Amino acid sequence: MYKYIVCDLDGTLLNSHKNIGECSKNNITRLKEKGIHFIIATGRHYQEIKPYIQEMSFSEDDYIICCNGQYIYKYNGDIYWKNIFLNNDDLFYINTKLKISRYSFYTNNCDYHVEKNFLKALKQKIYLKKYMRNVKIARNVKVVNKIKGKNCLKIEKICISLKDICISNISEDIKNNYTVHVLKEGRIEIHSKSVSKMKALEKIILDFGVNYDEILYFGDDENDLECFQTLPHCIAMANASKKICYLAEEITKSCDEDGVGIILERLSI
Repeated sequence: MYKYIVCDLDGTLLNSHKNIGECSKNNITRLKEKGIHFIIATGRHYQEIKPYIQEMSFSEDDYIICCNGQYIYKYNGDIYWKNIFLNNDDLFYINTKLKISRYSFYTNNCDYHVEKNFLKALKQKIYLKKYMRNVKIARNVKVVNKIKGKNCLKIEKICISLKDICISNISEDIKNNYTVHVLKEGRIEIHSKSVSKMKALEKIILDFGVNYDEILYFGDDENDLECFQTLPHCIAMANASKKICYLAEEITKSCDEDGVGIILERLSI
């Protein structure tokens, strides 16, 4: 029997309307009553997923891996562990190498969007305010010059739309020195080399003496890839990327068919 069930959110536990299926919710409750612990592993910030944590009645033995492994949170919002951040020098290096003029980078206290076109920048700021904690729009990367040398930015990730860059333009030294995920949602995410959901999960495994074969993992996209490459029991959604499906022990129904709930119901019997 599994001791931990780890689940990605978007495209996995959440359907396309960003809701948790009833079958998933009911069986999460049943399995928790049997002593099985739940971990959410997501690219989102903790603030964005608080309603889902409440919906699943998380308790002190349940943890949340956020920002693709940048943080581990306790159920109550306390930070349990932090991984290594990108810094100002990383941002300048990546900007120079990729020669990009439009992208976003997320820090521990503010989210920046770089956009050269003033009207597009204004429109983007209005849009992003709906989703981000504190947004700043900049015309170029020099926005961090005011901070460099005083307080080094703690950058969680850099995001680039696939409309603004070709995957083939990402050089090998970027891939070798950073964690790079190409997501089927249409963007590239760049993290510190040490950041991944699997690295964060290994912290929990080490601290609580869990074996790999005592974990069941659900995922659908490339930010789940390291987990699928490492853990023996991984379930891919029918809507998952080809890489994830290839590595999966089993493929369940899609997120819109509550594929996670179908597997959990089988376990709860």
